[in-house]
Amino acid sequence: MAELFENKVSGLVASASFVPFVATQMAQHFDATQAQISPAAHLHYASIIPIAAIGFDLRLLFIPLGIAAFFVVWMTSHAINVLIEVSPFGFVDSMLKIFKVSMLGLVVLSYLINPYFGAAISLLIVLVAAMLAPSAFRLTVFGTLFASDTIIPWRARRFVTPTEAHAFMARPLAGVPARTYGRLVRSPDGTICFSFRPWLILSRRTVQLPAGTLAISKGINFPSLLHSPETADSCTRIILFLPRYRSHERAIADHFAISDIRESSLTKGFVAAKAWLTETLNTGKAKHAELQNTRSA
Repeated sequence: MAELFENKVSGLVASASFVPFVATQMAQHFDATQAQISPAAHLHYASIIPIAAIGFDLRLLFIPLGIAAFFVVWMTSHAINVLIEVSPFGFVDSMLKIFKVSMLGLVVLSYLINPYFGAAISLLIVLVAAMLAPSAFRLTVFGTLFASDTIIPWRARRFVTPTEAHAFMARPLAGVPARTYGRLVRSPDGTICFSFRPWLILSRRTVQLPAGTLAISKGINFPSLLHSPETADSCTRIILFLPRYRSHERAIADHFAISDIRESSLTKGFVAAKAWLTETLNTGKAKHAELQNTRSA
């Protein structure tokens, strides 16, 4: 989890210093190439990049494009770090790290084969990252808040509001994508809704949770909201609360008029293991005390 924040700082430093430097070098290269070509070639060059023919400073073009390309690629790459954070399996973590390093190696290898081939591979990666950017952004927000609540819980507890609990959508609902960040609220007519701002800054939207039975599940790291349709017995997790709401399940249930509070299956397993271990240790102590009393008698 600490690596998530280290990766954010590294990305900020790179976007503020390294990316503009590289974009400036690219602009100077194009300017030098334009100065060395013949008048006929200059016309052909100007037909490809018209703004270069009127003395336009190419740095004003390359720097914003370079920062935008870096941002979408970094966002997608950072989402892999979030997947590593939330994944409970070491094998999956290793595969994700290998995939990330392979993408970096592919760019270098393709450039060594041919610079134009390297440019094409880089452009393809940028385009794919731009398509994945919205999902990667939601996953980044999800991982950042969960990591901050876990690393500095004393700060997170100061912002606990059970009546407007901070939460994420666990699955798509009414056009709202999964991992969307918002708050669980109760409207004046008593319906339970999810309120959020698209991209965290746009106008607030509110969607009503589907009809059915709701229950709160206690988790080891964070609680969640379960939904059971009226015509089915199975339940589905639709809301994920932040870790700061551990031990606040009762307050959330009381505000939203939810009577069913459950222990998750994983939590039940840990509780059963703890009870067995406690009973075993206490039994051992009891037998030892009984043996000592028998010897004294």
